[in-house]
Amino acid sequence: MNKINTYDIFENKSIFQYFVVVFLFSGLVLACTIGLLYNLESKDYLKRIEKEEQLNLKFLDSLITSNLEVIYSDLLYLSKQNELLQFINSKTDNNNNKYKAWIASEYLELSRRKGLYDQIRYIDEAGMEVVRVNFNNGDPEIVEQSRLQNKGSRYYFKDTIALGPNEIFVSPLDLNVENGEIEKPHKPMIRFGVTVFDNENKKCGVIILNYLAGNLIDLVKDSSRSSPGDVMLVNSDGFWIHSPVKDDAWGFMIKTRENRKFSSSFPKIWNQVLSSDIGQIDNENGLFTSTSIYPLRKRSSSGVVLAPEDKEGKIESKEYFWKIISQIPVYKVKSGTKGLLLKLILMALFLFLMAGIPSIIIAKVLSSRNTQQAELEFRAMSEASSDAVIITNSMNKAVFWNAATETMLGYTANEIQKIDMNNLFVPEDFWVSVCEGQNKYIGSINELSALKNNGDSFPVEVTVSSFKQDDGWYRVASVRDITVRKQIEIQSRTAQEELQLIFDSSQVGIVFMDQNYEILRVNQRMADILGYGSPKGISGRNIANLHLNLKQLNELSEFFNTGILQGKQSRIEFELLKKDQTTVWCSISGKTVDTADPTNLAKGMIWVVEDIAEQRVARLEREEASQMISSSISYAVNIQASILPSNAMLKEVLSSFFVLWEPRDRVGGDMYYMKPWGLGKIIALGDCTGHGVPGAFMTMIANGAMEEAILETPPGDCATCLKRMHQLIQKTLKQKDESGKADDGLDLGLCYIPPRSKNIIFAGAKFSLYSVEDGEVSEIKGDRSSIGYQGVSSSPSFTNHQIKTDTMRSYYMTSDGYIDQVGGAKRRILGKKRFRELLLDMETLPMEERRDRLSEVLRDHQGAEQRRDDVSVIGFTIVPQGPKRKKPADKP
Repeated sequence: MNKINTYDIFENKSIFQYFVVVFLFSGLVLACTIGLLYNLESKDYLKRIEKEEQLNLKFLDSLITSNLEVIYSDLLYLSKQNELLQFINSKTDNNNNKYKAWIASEYLELSRRKGLYDQIRYIDEAGMEVVRVNFNNGDPEIVEQSRLQNKGSRYYFKDTIALGPNEIFVSPLDLNVENGEIEKPHKPMIRFGVTVFDNENKKCGVIILNYLAGNLIDLVKDSSRSSPGDVMLVNSDGFWIHSPVKDDAWGFMIKTRENRKFSSSFPKIWNQVLSSDIGQIDNENGLFTSTSIYPLRKRSSSGVVLAPEDKEGKIESKEYFWKIISQIPVYKVKSGTKGLLLKLILMALFLFLMAGIPSIIIAKVLSSRNTQQAELEFRAMSEASSDAVIITNSMNKAVFWNAATETMLGYTANEIQKIDMNNLFVPEDFWVSVCEGQNKYIGSINELSALKNNGDSFPVEVTVSSFKQDDGWYRVASVRDITVRKQIEIQSRTAQEELQLIFDSSQVGIVFMDQNYEILRVNQRMADILGYGSPKGISGRNIANLHLNLKQLNELSEFFNTGILQGKQSRIEFELLKKDQTTVWCSISGKTVDTADPTNLAKGMIWVVEDIAEQRVARLEREEASQMISSSISYAVNIQASILPSNAMLKEVLSSFFVLWEPRDRVGGDMYYMKPWGLGKIIALGDCTGHGVPGAFMTMIANGAMEEAILETPPGDCATCLKRMHQLIQKTLKQKDESGKADDGLDLGLCYIPPRSKNIIFAGAKFSLYSVEDGEVSEIKGDRSSIGYQGVSSSPSFTNHQIKTDTMRSYYMTSDGYIDQVGGAKRRILGKKRFRELLLDMETLPMEERRDRLSEVLRDHQGAEQRRDDVSVIGFTIVPQGPKRKKPADKP
């Protein structure tokens, strides 16, 4: 930098000129920061909606798959129906008529209760309908014998009768056809079929279910209401089964729509959707999310993908599929960031105005008339500034410049002293005009181009001031590189155009109003919600004049006062009156803004209004369904509690005992059993597979098996009782039959206490009995075989253990839920070692307090961890019995 005495130069310097330089620099920094924040938040928002849409489709996939599982289950159940098998194997006409009536009655009840099937039919091996029940739009009927038809030539009968055991036929999802014409109103239909075999494994006909597929399509429609996008169902050939545009669906059946295909409208998207089962694509058409449903799963089928007359033949599960596709248009994706952009712009305006205070302070410091101090401050600020500052004399030669000048223009200090200012800017006459004192350049901000040392040009803002000294006129030029700002301005214009498009085409209503509730501006969607032809019908009115009664207005005022006017982001669900005096439920989100309207800088409010009438109905239905499920589980709690021994019953069996029974859920898979057995007593503790409702079902099955087994087993033979119980459970669950699917069972410990005996008997199926005596814990392990399960032999071997009771001992049985509970700082299981130590620790406590101690230790160990399994522990004490005293003889 050229070292000159700058006091005289600073003497007449204007405060305003310095203020402008500092103020503009601050604004540039703020603009860059706000732009970076907006970019980061926009990316985060996109990631969130991508994840939300994936979860939405995953949940819909699960719902549809669950519905299909119900149909498969019904179909296989009907093929094994007892009345049907008796009908097939019966040899007399009288029996046939009786069984046929029973079958029809069962079909009628299934149709009435399920409401899923348009027809339920049994067709014999020749294709003749034997029994048929029609749904009749909710009023099911058994079809008379005279109206039954031969379906031997129909594709679904031919394809189903060709299948083997447990193979399922699935037709395409299409529209029902009656007498060669598509039924109106349209009735979506899928036919499911299974072959029926007699006792000699001979084919005797088929079961056909005509499933009302509108139920499945309704699931897709419901999903659309909770998704920001449009959810579609598409078949494997790219035709819409469900589309947001009603007339796009069923193009493969309706001739006038044969060119309406998802694969034709979005060919690139369709190719990518076909390439994977799950996917997500973001392109110029919006965000597409897809998942696949395979109705056949791992079964074979002779269903057809197109209409029956177009293609036939056996296909595998991977060939027959539907695609669920969600599309969020680009304008919806971008609409999520518009509120953020508005907030950032308002914040930038506030900070930009606040920057004026320090700018004025700095300008005053620079204009100080203290000679050396003023020069030092000026030099320090010039060096810190990113703007180039150049002072020239009357000969247009630089007499002062800062380091930013050398950096920005690419000149060395020696080169700057020699530079002619007329050659520095474009247009070339700019500096000539400045030197001639033209007012249009002096004191104003001029946008032009500057030339670097290498000849490259770049956009700059140049502010010029002049002052006169004894040796002539001096000019001060502040040069700011505005390359980045120009780029931002281009982007900003594009963003403003996009914001206007979003406002005009938004699918939610938007309302700007001032503090007096005067409506400044609304979009078309808001006009549509309230039933007005255009936004002009609402703009300029007060919110109180929009057909709101006094009660509604008071509620809205409370909403404003407690939320919006205090600067909070607030939301309310409110029933608004439309122009035609009907009502519509809306979700209203509101917040105060510094700019309620781009043309009105008064502080005001913004509403975002969404029509939630359909969502509200769906939510009420979900709440009702949730209440039904909760009530059912509460009832299940009562049922399970009723099969467990009551306290009074337990006290009849044992005098010193405790039971700790804590299901993980409201019902559980652990059971305990205490009753007299012969002249003695039986004590049992079981741990069934699963927990919650499935586990509770198993406890009921196990309890019934226990009741029957002790009736069939001599008292005291615990091993035989376990074996018999195992056989009963395998029989109940059909675990040795091909049709059996339940691979469930339980682990069980069983103790028998004979009357006045020195021994008790224990047998365990993967269960142990712990005994405590003289400061030691002993574990009597049961056998390694469980009760039930498909892979276990029908005749497992169990062992009776004889345990002496000649001394005072305590006995315990526990399910693995207690020992396997994870907890503590290292997230480890409680374990057998600590359980045994705990049994010794509490030996001196009364039985009731032992139960409380076990529960307390488990809770402390568990801490913040979730309960992993049901927890059950039984403890009891056997008091030694002395020899029976003989009755004294009578005196002579």
